[in-house]
Amino acid sequence: MSLIWVFVLLPTLTLADTLSDATALHAKLDANKDGALSKDEILTVMTKFDVNKDNAFTTTELSNFATAYIPSVTQSIVAWGRYVDTSKDGLISRAEFDVAFNAMDGNKNGKVDSLELGTYAAFMAPIIMFG
Repeated sequence: MSLIWVFVLLPTLTLADTLSDATALHAKLDANKDGALSKDEILTVMTKFDVNKDNAFTTTELSNFATAYIPSVTQSIVAWGRYVDTSKDGLISRAEFDVAFNAMDGNKNGKVDSLELGTYAAFMAPIIMFG
């Protein structure tokens, strides 16, 4: 994946938990504190966890990212990674990340605000939880 997933954040037990986790992750990733996440902000953080520097993310790399930033949703973020890995090669490529980022960016302004991230997480939660 090339990062983010993050962005993503996904399912916990309730919608309130999902939104709370998304808000917490958003705040941690928003390096310039402008209230919006750019692809660069997300990729900068995620790159720290790309151990072999191949610009793609394995389940282990994604798990390490989640554990460092919001441990309560590590399993959900890993499940999200499997979902966005459309090639099913066990890696999230930059292209797969871009598709996920564009899905998060509801107003298509190139940035993801906390409401967009929360909306995406709430939408993805049942998909990730129940396949």
